[in-house]
Amino acid sequence: MGGNSLKRRGANRRKLTQETRLDDSSGPAAIDIVLFHVDGLVEGYRDLYEAHCGPIKPCQVRDLGELRYVLRSIARFAPWAGRILLVVQDRSHIPSWINEEVVSVVVHADFIPSHLLPTFQVSTIQGHLHRIPDLSEQCIQWCDDYFLGGPVSPEFFFDAHGDPRNEVYDSPVWDVLGRVRTDLYMRSLLNTRRVLHESLGSRLAWGTSACFLFPHLPVAIRRSWWAEMVEALNNHPWFAQTITRRARGDVSESFQDVIVDLSFVTWVDMVKRRRLSAVRYLRCVGMQFGRLLGTLAQSFGASSPQVLYGTFKVRNDPVRTEADMTRLARKPPRFYCVNDDAYDHQVDADGRVYHDGFDVHPESLRAFHAAMHRLLPTPCRYEGTADPDDHVGG
Repeated sequence: MGGNSLKRRGANRRKLTQETRLDDSSGPAAIDIVLFHVDGLVEGYRDLYEAHCGPIKPCQVRDLGELRYVLRSIARFAPWAGRILLVVQDRSHIPSWINEEVVSVVVHADFIPSHLLPTFQVSTIQGHLHRIPDLSEQCIQWCDDYFLGGPVSPEFFFDAHGDPRNEVYDSPVWDVLGRVRTDLYMRSLLNTRRVLHESLGSRLAWGTSACFLFPHLPVAIRRSWWAEMVEALNNHPWFAQTITRRARGDVSESFQDVIVDLSFVTWVDMVKRRRLSAVRYLRCVGMQFGRLLGTLAQSFGASSPQVLYGTFKVRNDPVRTEADMTRLARKPPRFYCVNDDAYDHQVDADGRVYHDGFDVHPESLRAFHAAMHRLLPTPCRYEGTADPDDHVGG
């Protein structure tokens, strides 16, 4: 009798400790997902964009119907998630099928200073993310083309203290790479590295200055740390310019763009964790070696562990898109991005040309939705009662 009583008291103490731990702001309690979404086909959006930013690039704002499947992947593989905060320019960008009883809608005017609006640039949205009202201390930045392909736990994103992990090192960012590649993305990577080094200077511990590319993955965030990072880097003109511009490559300013989420991931390693560069280099080598072995095993038909992340592309070329979607549906990575690359030149059988407009080849869209429906066929709590075939444009 006494032994059972002691066991019950011990179990109650453990339960109380667990409940207290979940409510403790130092740990991963409620974890909001901040999900950015834009629909370039909303009436008036293109005119508004071009009035402020010049010619629009459809692939940057086009809605291929990804959001429905993104939400299904979260509901299926991350059921522990707190609120979904759908961040949109205004309410016209909310798809008709969204269940607003479950999904919280946040419009830009709720948290971005009015003098910066309208904005069409994700970096400006990111630069003020910490101002979202009632945002949880632990949260995850998510884009509307990031998917889950397998179960993921809160511990992947946050450690036992509730601090963001983001411990995926794709490849090192070295200044010398600027001599090999001169594209805009490489410039942005090198700009980010330079801003971090010039802004932090003597604050960096010895041996912690390396910068690594973070792949297309959701980013775990401590809200207070994000605000601290923005304050620390905002004195640098390149960073300040990046989080106040109207659109990507705004022609009204000299273009010295910085990648905001990469800034945060690296800033945490450099400043908060003071993680040695040598340790991160070793992890990078280990991760890439593991990815190589997995790829080789798959190519020879051997079984292999699920790949951590990957990128797949929707193009106007239906053959290439079908090949990518078949590969995705066969064995999806735990995290994957489906990128809109439908600005390639494709001539249909009837002579219709698909290139850099808003129209995507219908066979490519069919291949994409077929793959998504095969992977994620079941509607989730984030969806309302709208027609399930209403894929694109809300």
